Amino acid sequence: MVLLLPTGLIFLVTADWRRPLKVVKRLVLPAVALVVAFAMLYYMEHLR
Repeated sequence: MVLLLPTGLIFLVTADWRRPLKVVKRLVLPAVALVVAFAMLYYMEHLR
């Protein structure tokens, strides 16, 4: 988890911002996966 921040920053700094839609498309799946992972963690710890 700690390495997500520097990795994300490197991606954002080196991304081709002339095509922002392409950059956003590449970030959607990892962002959704991260949200689902934390939602499941929250569910497992608090609601069970």
